[in-house]
Amino acid sequence: MASDGSSAPFPKRVWTQWRRAAHSIGVVQTRFLMLLIYVTVVVPTGVLMKFSSDPLHLKKPEQTNCQPARQDERNLENARRQF
Repeated sequence: MASDGSSAPFPKRVWTQWRRAAHSIGVVQTRFLMLLIYVTVVVPTGVLMKFSSDPLHLKKPEQTNCQPARQDERNLENARRQF
């Protein structure tokens, strides 16, 4: 028997060819859907986040970038409780 299915019965050959075609269609469809999701969800979300907030404090503030440090009382109990 040949490995390409040429001596297989007609329905089996049709099924094998359909599976190959369906796989190719699925690959194209998946790439299209992922592109569509990226363009309609991820890009607008990124643009809104860029212009609306600065959670990492990357923009230069008017005064200074220094944040006041929190100083805990130095004792044995605080040294044991580090987190």
